[in-house]
Amino acid sequence: MTTPATTTLATTTLATTTPATTPPATTQPAPPTEAAPALHTSHSSGEDGEFKRVTRMCFAVFMCFVFCFVPFLLLNIADKGNRAPHILHMFCANLTWLNSCINPVLYAVMNRQFRQAYHLLITRAIAPLAFLWRR
Repeated sequence: MTTPATTTLATTTLATTTPATTPPATTQPAPPTEAAPALHTSHSSGEDGEFKRVTRMCFAVFMCFVFCFVPFLLLNIADKGNRAPHILHMFCANLTWLNSCINPVLYAVMNRQFRQAYHLLITRAIAPLAFLWRR
């Protein structure tokens, strides 16, 4: 004896595993509209400048990543026997951590919106401590 729940489950499983016998419906392209935007529109100078700034910031973040991680990777590949000085391994490992510390600074230096957000965050965090400077 089957319960309604198992019947529904069996029906759902059967419906999802059997292929559809109806042919797929053909779609017709939408008629062209009069105000359809072109695929490649030229950007205004403001948008183009913003794109360049974002691209420059992403490139700087990538270069810092490469600078911080490549020594660590090369040392681990070249020094499989751990013959290099321990301090060199520590320095390269600390460079990888430095990458995480550099990123917020890079964002703040290279992006006005991040700078404003950091300023707001810091002023709100310091506001409760303002009574220490009042006399």
